[in-house]
Amino acid sequence: MKSLTMRKNDLSKNSPKSYDKYKSELGPLSEEKYLESTASEHGAQNFKDTNYGKIAEKLASIGLSSSGYEDYIRTSTERNYDENLKTAKKNLLVGRYNEESGYSKYLSDYDNLQNKISKSLIEKIGKGSDFNIENAFNAAVDAGLSEEYAYFAAAKAVRNAKDNAVKNAVEFAKDNNLTAKRAKNYALSLGLDEAYAEDVYQAVLSYREAKKSTYSSMNADGYYNYLISTTN
Repeated sequence: MKSLTMRKNDLSKNSPKSYDKYKSELGPLSEEKYLESTASEHGAQNFKDTNYGKIAEKLASIGLSSSGYEDYIRTSTERNYDENLKTAKKNLLVGRYNEESGYSKYLSDYDNLQNKISKSLIEKIGKGSDFNIENAFNAAVDAGLSEEYAYFAAAKAVRNAKDNAVKNAVEFAKDNNLTAKRAKNYALSLGLDEAYAEDVYQAVLSYREAKKSTYSSMNADGYYNYLISTTN
């Protein structure tokens, strides 16, 4: 059986991604790359010069360098650059919003899945007879639950298993006409701890007291038979 310390790697895998991790897996937005290339005044000038330089080469090849058309092209290139920069900043804001919305949906889907797994695990363990909290915790981690969900599911599942065992032990005692003391010993033999076994004892004791009252009010023979049945 793995301890909590030994299960740290498994728990880490089951935990939700951080926002930074989520973003890194998506990769940088195209607007981010554009803005990085023009982040400084030097970078912006290099960007303009590079784009204008390509056009200037074409103008030179057709004999239009140092013309008014070349000045027009330079001005137009700078204007386009400014517009592209403004658009990139706007798109980056939209992209960031979409990233945050996507991350919120990711967390919502993650919680829904964790709740679904928890519910299934609680139901499965709750119907069994294993009352060991460490076993339940390890089963929860193996099922893909994070540390928080695993603790909750394990505690809830074991508590349900014990409650069902108490109920079944009381019914068994009734069906087999066990005394409260024998019913408690039976509960202990199932693996229930002292507190839960005491619950069985008290439940059977109350039942038999009520039954005793019913017998005594009906007839002497019935009451006598009841007293005989309570002999340990």
